[in-house]
Amino acid sequence: MRAEQSKVPRAPLLGVYARPEFVISHGKGSYVWDTEGRKYLDFSAGIAVNSLGHADEGVLKVCTLSRAQTDV
Repeated sequence: MRAEQSKVPRAPLLGVYARPEFVISHGKGSYVWDTEGRKYLDFSAGIAVNSLGHADEGVLKVCTLSRAQTDV
């Protein structure tokens, strides 16, 4: 077991999904990468990710601008 996996609890959060044997490090669009650099098509993403993708440039820009406006 890799160090990253040892930090992840083995008990499922919900009994609906099986926990994968790899650790996701980041995502972009419809893809995610594990900590060993392997690329996967993310076909089990949540509702927002299904329509927007991971790290959508437009969403990141709007969030950044919004945060800048609320900083006092």
